[in-house]
Amino acid sequence: MGEELKVCYSIKNPIDHIDEEELRNYCKLHLTPYKIPKFFEKLDELPKTNSGKILKQQLRALSHS
Repeated sequence: MGEELKVCYSIKNPIDHIDEEELRNYCKLHLTPYKIPKFFEKLDELPKTNSGKILKQQLRALSHS
C-alpha cells in the first residue's frame, strides 16, 4: 500500500480566502497527475522552528492524529 499526499497550508492574511477546489486546480496546472495531493488541510499556523523552518515531523504527527 502506498502513501497518499496531503497538503497542510495556512493563509498569512486572515482576510484572504482560498478553497480546496482552487488549490486542487492550481496543482493540476503545475504538477504531474500522480503528484496531485488527495487531501488538503487548512491550519491556523504551520509549526516552525525559531529560525522559521517548517517542522515536518510535527505536521506528520498532526496528520496521524
